[in-house]
Amino acid sequence: MKKTVLLILSMLVLGSAAMAKDVIPTKVFDADINSYGVYQISERSMTLYSRPDTGSKVVKKIAWNDESTDVEGLDLADIFVLYLPDRNLSLLTVVDETDDWVKVVYDEKTSAAGWLKKDDPYKFMPWGVFYNIYGKKYGLYQLKQAPASCNSIRVSPDNLAQEVGTLNMPKKIILNVIKGNWALVSVADLDKYPKTGFVRWRGDNGEKYYFPLIKKVVGVN
Repeated sequence: MKKTVLLILSMLVLGSAAMAKDVIPTKVFDADINSYGVYQISERSMTLYSRPDTGSKVVKKIAWNDESTDVEGLDLADIFVLYLPDRNLSLLTVVDETDDWVKVVYDEKTSAAGWLKKDDPYKFMPWGVFYNIYGKKYGLYQLKQAPASCNSIRVSPDNLAQEVGTLNMPKKIILNVIKGNWALVSVADLDKYPKTGFVRWRGDNGEKYYFPLIKKVVGVN
């Protein structure tokens, strides 16, 4: 009996250790507010350079698994804006770009960045493209600490436009299209009245107030 209990406990420990440590934004992120977008990295390691040239100084070499990185003091949440390995999503914040390179943030705490050679030019997505793809597919959610003005739903993408409603604990925010710093959304919330209009998904300085509601895979897709 004792052996059986120990076996079950060891399986639980091993199972929990093997679980991925997902990274999903929960609050308004304004680090690197002048960022261009995101880059999807497919490998589990990267070499970053001081310039977009493999002959330049190596800034950082980083490898990781689903739990941690090989760099002391650097967590998966420091490296990735979104990390969901079960969906094959490992997105880095891009702060500069050329045809063959992206400058990515590898430490969100300090905004430290380096140049990464692209393995596929289509893996770079400007913020608007990223939101239009993933926001339309999964919907949006509002990040914590977003200003109250983000709850206003307006008839056009303008701060002075007529307000047609407000977000009131929305059950679902469907993204129709991104237009600049505005998102045309359809909302179902607690007052049970459907609302369609524009909300601010991004501040004037690039702060993100909403994010695509990409969830961890549960069971079979």
